[in-house]
Amino acid sequence: MRERHDVVVVGAGPAGAACALTLAARGVETLVLDRARFPRSKACAGGLSPGARRSLEELGIWDDVVRETQHVDSVRLVSPSAIPVTVRGALECDVINRRKLDATLFDRLKATDAAVREGVTVTDVSPAPDGGALVRAKGPDGEEVIEARWAVVAAGAAWRRRMERRSRRFNHSMMARYRGVDHDRHA
Repeated sequence: MRERHDVVVVGAGPAGAACALTLAARGVETLVLDRARFPRSKACAGGLSPGARRSLEELGIWDDVVRETQHVDSVRLVSPSAIPVTVRGALECDVINRRKLDATLFDRLKATDAAVREGVTVTDVSPAPDGGALVRAKGPDGEEVIEARWAVVAAGAAWRRRMERRSRRFNHSMMARYRGVDHDRHA
């Protein structure tokens, strides 16, 4: 007998966690799968736009998140000749270490009725013959097939390319942290 859920959410990053938190709050039986183990580090998505702030407020976790953010209200550019230009008020946002954002969302998710499994790699999501979805995954206990009425894939751009059967491209990102740099904390 296969495992069955109302909804399987693939990915426990901000989008997947927000989806699962919303479903769980409405009493929808939800399983969340992520290949990582939390807390994890990611080099991207540390900027929280005003829209992201509103979403986190709707989820009831902005007060937890804002304690870890740095508010940014300007952009500072320095030319090769070392002449700085600062533009203020173009866009305001809050910046957070992605590890802290994910940990806050993940901790809130684990406090709900949603089932959460880390270290599980989803290999395929396909329509089930009788409707719904089949989610194929590999985890510590081997391969499994999970049935769901719905599957939500919130696993990033690489997953989208895979589902569209597009050629594999490599994306690279770099992250650096500096100490002792004289700068405007809000730029």
